[in-house]
Amino acid sequence: MNIRIRVLITISFYHGCSTFLPIFDANVDTYDSLRERSPFAVTVICMVAAKVRDGGGSASEVYLKCLEEVQTISCATLFSPVSRQEAVQAMSK
Repeated sequence: MNIRIRVLITISFYHGCSTFLPIFDANVDTYDSLRERSPFAVTVICMVAAKVRDGGGSASEVYLKCLEEVQTISCATLFSPVSRQEAVQAMSK
């Protein structure tokens, strides 16, 4: 699973989406680094990457699972103090 997530993030996100809104730096914000610092940010990136991979078609199971997790975490984050920069970066997606 880690390899699939790593590929999804690298190919779909850093080599596509991030050029339009470069919030994360691929040289600093690697998968391993983000995973350690902010699982929320990794989940948001996976959600965006899955949506891009789905194209205009119907939403994939990966996208829907990521969306559900992002919504759960973001609701908790909105009503509590944000202690990490990555949480704010992820919210901007």
